Amino acid sequence: MVIVSDTEIKNRLDELLSTAESGQTVAITRNGKAILHIAPAPKSIDDASRERDIDDLIRRRREWEQCSVSRENILKAVHEGRK
Repeated sequence: MVIVSDTEIKNRLDELLSTAESGQTVAITRNGKAILHIAPAPKSIDDASRERDIDDLIRRRREWEQCSVSRENILKAVHEGRK
């Protein structure tokens, strides 16, 4: 983490933005206390990754639907285990 005082921001803004862009968090301080963090934005998910996640969810749902254990039986077993 890079730590910068509030008085340095103006002169180093481009550098601080580049630092955050490279993956580091920048802490802005006032009187020695952190008051703000400039953090890298989350990485976007590409379409191929999103499609794989959706396919995986569909596959897991189909597996669950084929399972012989019902939701009611699971809840009953959990409730009985609490006694």
